[in-house]
Amino acid sequence: MEKKKEIIISAAASLKESMEEIKKIYEEKNNITLTFNFGASGALQKQIEEGAPVDIFMSAGEKQFRALEDKELIESGSKKDIVENELVLIVNNEYKDKIKELDDLDNLDGHIALGEIGSVPAGQYAEEALIHYNKWDVIENNIVFAKDVKQVVSYVENGEAACGIVYKSDTVNIKNSVVVTTFDTSSHKKIIYPGGVIKTSEVKDEAKSFLEFLDTSESKKILERYGFKVN
Repeated sequence: MEKKKEIIISAAASLKESMEEIKKIYEEKNNITLTFNFGASGALQKQIEEGAPVDIFMSAGEKQFRALEDKELIESGSKKDIVENELVLIVNNEYKDKIKELDDLDNLDGHIALGEIGSVPAGQYAEEALIHYNKWDVIENNIVFAKDVKQVVSYVENGEAACGIVYKSDTVNIKNSVVVTTFDTSSHKKIIYPGGVIKTSEVKDEAKSFLEFLDTSESKKILERYGFKVN
């Protein structure tokens, strides 16, 4: 029997649940092992730049993907826009009577959790949106930063933060918090998740095949169920 090939995929933390479900289906249909490394897109970008063995990069922001393209680390012609997302404000249940809209952040009694702006695209989009609504200066001293969107959700769910800004897809399984508002798309850059094959990959054909599988109706149904927008 032919030895299983392995595809190593560095993917934005917000893709974790959907990709783990897709992984099961894909591995059952193909003689392939998918190994995922989930994290903040900026941190994953740096790892790839430093030579980490990766076959596919899936970023939650175009900025991080473009940085690898600029360094000619992405295989030419392999880029695919996988999904789109929305930015939302979530509030811990204990604060849901106090924080019902953005203006309620003006007198925030507690922390607001955001992804690290230097490495987490969701944090960068959040900063853009808060500046757009003239809220950044108001809440800056209340911000607690997290290493990725999953940690933002955790801070809010655990009550360590009163509220936080995450992707809509991160709210599918929240239990101790609620979505109070969705940011207008005009308040931040469009949230697109690009994916592509790393130029040094030794399994380029297999990696391209997996990216194509993400464009099938089977994968799209899963991604939609987790709150992503698909084309």
